[in-house]
Amino acid sequence: MGGIGRRGAVVLGAVLLAVVVPAAAGAAGRSYGPSWGRFEASFPSAPVAAVVPSAELSGLTGALAARSYAVSTVPISSASALSAPTYEVVVVRFHTAAQATKVVKEASKDYPHMAKVSAGGASGVEHTGVAAATAESKAFSFGVLFASRGAEAFEVVVATATASPVPRFLRSFRPVG
Repeated sequence: MGGIGRRGAVVLGAVLLAVVVPAAAGAAGRSYGPSWGRFEASFPSAPVAAVVPSAELSGLTGALAARSYAVSTVPISSASALSAPTYEVVVVRFHTAAQATKVVKEASKDYPHMAKVSAGGASGVEHTGVAAATAESKAFSFGVLFASRGAEAFEVVVATATASPVPRFLRSFRPVG
């Protein structure tokens, strides 16, 4: 499983190597995502959309497709450490709702003290905290939310220099449609 220390969409635990395509330009709070996994989130600017290659989904049983939407100082295709600021939502489509629920439960094991949440009809868990400074980066606040609704699983990641934007971005997320 992946973790907040890895960069690139964590894709519910797997490192993402992505093909980058521009997302539709939009203001904060707009709707994003593929037709099968639409969501709303208050990105600080228009996110970059990335198609997750099928080879990256091989470790996720039943995964059919995945997309990442991010605003970050580090390119989406980078596998370096997560850095602030980063705002990212990953949506993964599975064959069944049971598979989506299971992968969210498994991915959440990487984080201590997960709190149960409900986001727009999706049930999930979230964790917020502070990552200590390293030789490569300054300390930063972060949050991660894993949720599923039907056969879709969502991962929401935010890392910022200060704590206040973290819960605001996590709370802005909700699946739509």
